[in-house]
Amino acid sequence: MRFHSQLPVEENRFSCFQCGKCVSVCPVASKSPLFNPRQIVLTALFGDPNSLTQRDSPIWLCASCFTCSEYCPQDVNPIGIIYLLKNLSARAGTAPESVSRLIDSVVKTGFSTSVSESTNSRRRRLGLSDIKPAPAAELGRLASLSHKMPESTTPEARISRDESAK
Repeated sequence: MRFHSQLPVEENRFSCFQCGKCVSVCPVASKSPLFNPRQIVLTALFGDPNSLTQRDSPIWLCASCFTCSEYCPQDVNPIGIIYLLKNLSARAGTAPESVSRLIDSVVKTGFSTSVSESTNSRRRRLGLSDIKPAPAAELGRLASLSHKMPESTTPEARISRDESAK
């Protein structure tokens, strides 16, 4: 796995000085001793990132709230590292079964849940049109694109937001 070359925010990826801010602000870490964003970052950067891409990995507990990255004083971007690990796990076929089913559903239909005839029947009774499946070719094209972090989580976006708030 070419893990380090795929990391977002390359200039800051090894800047973690283990302050623990990401852990202290994480809502999941406060409830589960299994989830520790700082430990995930350290294992990914200095340990064995492959150990974090298994079905039982703590990365799957992440709430994706972006709080860890918003508060990181070094702009290490823990959520970017966790998303990369999740994407690598999904591509390797080692994501939890529920995640794999969700990905398959979105790629095939454009929806995270199935749209049944009963759903469309209720919509028609309400005067709404049927939900149409998304074009399969377009979904396949989108699924093949490399996954990138939303721009709002990059250090540049945070700096820009911070400067505009002044």
